[in-house]
Amino acid sequence: MVFIALFPYIGLLLLTLLIPQFVNNKKRYMVFLFLVYFMFSGFRYGVGWDFFNYLHIIEFGGLGIDNFEFLVRQLGYFCERHGFTQFFFVATSFVIVLGFFLMFAKESENPAVSIFVFLCIPTFLLNSFTIIRYFLAVSAIFLSCHYGYKKQYVPYFLLLIAAFLCHKAALFGLITIPFVLMKKEFGFTTNLTIFITCFVFGTIIGSFSFISSMFNTLLESALFSDSDILESGERYMQDIGNANFSRTPYVFALINLINLFSFRRNNQIESEQLLGHYVTMYNIGCSLMFLFSFHVTLANRVSVLFTVFLTLIAPFYKNKPIAKIALYSICLFVFFFELTIRASHIDFVGRLNCWLPYRMNLSF
Repeated sequence: MVFIALFPYIGLLLLTLLIPQFVNNKKRYMVFLFLVYFMFSGFRYGVGWDFFNYLHIIEFGGLGIDNFEFLVRQLGYFCERHGFTQFFFVATSFVIVLGFFLMFAKESENPAVSIFVFLCIPTFLLNSFTIIRYFLAVSAIFLSCHYGYKKQYVPYFLLLIAAFLCHKAALFGLITIPFVLMKKEFGFTTNLTIFITCFVFGTIIGSFSFISSMFNTLLESALFSDSDILESGERYMQDIGNANFSRTPYVFALINLINLFSFRRNNQIESEQLLGHYVTMYNIGCSLMFLFSFHVTLANRVSVLFTVFLTLIAPFYKNKPIAKIALYSICLFVFFFELTIRASHIDFVGRLNCWLPYRMNLSF
C-alpha cells in the first residue's frame, strides 16, 4: 500500500535519473524536467503541511492575505478576487522551480545531479511544498548568487529585494552577500573549526532552558510574527513528533564531513574554481543549523540559504566513487524516510503524512 502511495515520487525520481541518460542535449532535458517539476509542484493538492491553511486563506481573503509580504499579497488578492485558489500554488511553484533550475543550468557542473539532490534532500523541494513564501525568497537568493559571481550588481540586488518582498525573513540573505561577492572559501582546518565551534556553542545554549527561551522570545517578536504561524511546517520538516532537536541536522553534519574530507585540498582546475566556495557555503549552513539548534524555525531558515549549495557540490563527486556512493545513498535514504514517516495533523486524518497520497488538481 505504501509503495503504491509512493509511486508518484518514485516516478519523479526515475524521470530525474533516466531522462538525462536518454536526452544528451542539456537544454532539452532541463526544459523537460523543469516542466515535470513545475507540474508536480504547482498542481499538487493537499500535499504539504500548510497546504490547506494557504487554501483557506486564499478562499476567504481578508486579514490572512494582508499578513503576506507585498509580492505574495498581490498574488493572493488576485487569486482570491478571481476565485483561482489553485493558481496560487501554480504561480509560486513556477517561480520557485524556475529559480533553482536556472541556477543549476548556469552554475552546475552536472544539472541532472543537482536536480537529483534537490529532489531527495527533504529541506529542499519538499520543504518548498511547506514553507512556500520563504522558498520564493530562497529561490531568488540562490539565483542571485550567479549574478553576484559575475559582478552583475543590478540583477543581483534586484533579486535580493524581490526575495525580501516575498518574505521578510529573507533578511537572512544579507549574510550571504560578502561570501558571494568575494567568492569566499575557507581551508579544511578553518571550516572544521567553525563547524565544531558552532556545534558546541549551540549545544551549550540549548542545554540552558532560560537562555534558549530568552533567545526564542526575542526572535519570535522580531522576525517570526503571526503571519509565520501559517508556515508551521518547519517544525514538521525537522522534528516530527519530538519536542527536542531532531536528527535531521546530524544527516547534514555527516554530509558536511564527507564534503570537507573529500575536498580538503583547494582545487586549482579552472572548472572547479568555485568548488571550495561551495563547500564553505555548505559548511556555514551546517554550522548555523547547530548554532541555532535551540530554535527550529531560525535554524531551518538561516541554514537552507547555505546548505542548498549541496546541489552544486554533488556533481564534483564524479571522480570520488566511494564518497559518491555514500552521498547518493544518504540522499535516497532521507528521501524515502521523509516520505514514509508517520505524522498527525488535523487536515491529514487517515493519511500517512502530508506527502502521501500525492494528489493533483488540474483546475484553477
